[in-house]
Amino acid sequence: MDRNFLLAFGLSLLVITLWMSLQPQPEPLDEAPAGVISEAPPPEAPAAEPGEFPSWEPSAPVSPGQASPFAEPTAAAPAALPEGRTVSVRTDLFDARLSVLGGVLAAFDLREYDDASREGRPPVGLVTNTPGLPAALATPFSELQAGDWAQAPFSVDQPDGRTVVFSRTHEGVTLRKTFLFEDGRYDFRMVLELENGTGRTLTPIFEAVWPAVLQDSGDYSEFSLVALQGDELERLVLVAGRSGGAGCGGGFGGGGDEAKTWTGNVEWVGAQTRYFLAALIPEVAEVASARFLPQQEGEVAVATVGQNPIQLGPGASHSYEYRVYIGPKERDRLTGDVLGARRLDSAIPLGWSWVAPLTGFFSWALAEGYGVIPNYGFVIILITILVRLVTAPLLGRQMRSMKKMSTQMQALKPRLDAVKEKFGDDKQKMSEETMKAYKEAGVNPLGMLSGCLPLFLQFPVFIGLFYALQSAIELRQAPFIGWITDLSVPESLFVIPGLDLPLRVLPLVMGGSMWLQQKLTPQTSMDPAQQQMMMTLMPIMFTVLFYQFPSGLVLYWMVSNFLAIAHQFWINRTPA
Repeated sequence: MDRNFLLAFGLSLLVITLWMSLQPQPEPLDEAPAGVISEAPPPEAPAAEPGEFPSWEPSAPVSPGQASPFAEPTAAAPAALPEGRTVSVRTDLFDARLSVLGGVLAAFDLREYDDASREGRPPVGLVTNTPGLPAALATPFSELQAGDWAQAPFSVDQPDGRTVVFSRTHEGVTLRKTFLFEDGRYDFRMVLELENGTGRTLTPIFEAVWPAVLQDSGDYSEFSLVALQGDELERLVLVAGRSGGAGCGGGFGGGGDEAKTWTGNVEWVGAQTRYFLAALIPEVAEVASARFLPQQEGEVAVATVGQNPIQLGPGASHSYEYRVYIGPKERDRLTGDVLGARRLDSAIPLGWSWVAPLTGFFSWALAEGYGVIPNYGFVIILITILVRLVTAPLLGRQMRSMKKMSTQMQALKPRLDAVKEKFGDDKQKMSEETMKAYKEAGVNPLGMLSGCLPLFLQFPVFIGLFYALQSAIELRQAPFIGWITDLSVPESLFVIPGLDLPLRVLPLVMGGSMWLQQKLTPQTSMDPAQQQMMMTLMPIMFTVLFYQFPSGLVLYWMVSNFLAIAHQFWINRTPA
């Protein structure tokens, strides 16, 4: 095989490896006016048999001298989330339901986003409570040695439609949990006020909990716990098992069943999907700590966050505030005011540092183009044309060089055949005579590698556009034409009966265009078998690879191929 083929083959494997490395459900609320306290239980969590999930227990008591405020979980008998009264809060952006049992968040549904993968297209719900685990925003306070507050009954007061106050006094300790919501925002405040009415000194850490349970929904195919400590974004991937979504293993370098703790400089902690984020922002990052507690590998995990222990003497009180964001990964929202200061936009993937500028450019170009052409598919086509126009001078020179080299190689073929026949048994001599023939004919052997230049030029663009398509929530459920109703996922015309295989038109057309492009490209190899293999293997490989890519990305590559075909056809018809 010649170097041209090997390099192209290696580049293809690199693309496949990159793709593999990148690949790491609640019912809707009923309509209810704000401020209504109902006797109905919270929305049902996914069914679970007793003992299905490993048990979880909140933090053990701590002392101020400990480096980390968190102790490892110890075994406890599984307990289902109790049923009880709930308080409904409705804003212009979401429907929330809070339970008086634990003063926790029972449900949080986004009114402007629906889940197309579920029957009836219910609102996207980001709370994943389940039996055996503390509920969302539970505050166990087990370190107070006054019982588990995560599921204890609280009294509730709602002074207005945007404020809910839970309170409970037990063994001389009083806890008030105040939730403060606003219209026009997905983030809200949770204020914890603790009063020590005992005769002893308490050491609270104000720990809050967020459970993550994989749901049967397309939106949860890329589901993970996530924490930002300093500049490092840490993840624990929950691999799709029930919904059949994509994933490539979970955990810390594969250790999906290993607990992990971060102490100090924790900006925020929570759970995320591709397009949505639930994040708990501690009051002071410098003294905050977080932990990930896997419960069932690839399916269930718990994130907790709290501050360093404080001394709370008899009669003293202390308040601690979390800001909680539960909503879409909209860049404008995540970069504004307090959310921007705590860098919530780190949850939006931009790729490696050398790719991030391209990702940012394509995200900007997609948004600006949509303002002119209200169809992201046609915007992608326009961007592809602009990319080809920018790279046309360089690609044109490369195409002319290949055409010239192809002509030279054809003229040189009889001499090279004679060298091979004469020195076939002496590899060193044959190599020397071959290089001599190249030199006398003015052929640069390294120029044979130029056939891979279009792939090399497209690779950064491909990665940048991939991240732009993956990270831009505006492309979620964005239709193109006909059966292509969501450019952010693979398209499917229909499923082939008996094979359970979706027929995807764009990857097949893309593969055909790649074959035609290879056929029109002047060949510099002397071996017809190598040429035929290159012409057949590469389109098949890329068709299989792109079969699982988002349709927007396949559309880009397909249109780029057709533009390259037109360019190559024009070069071939133009005299040298």
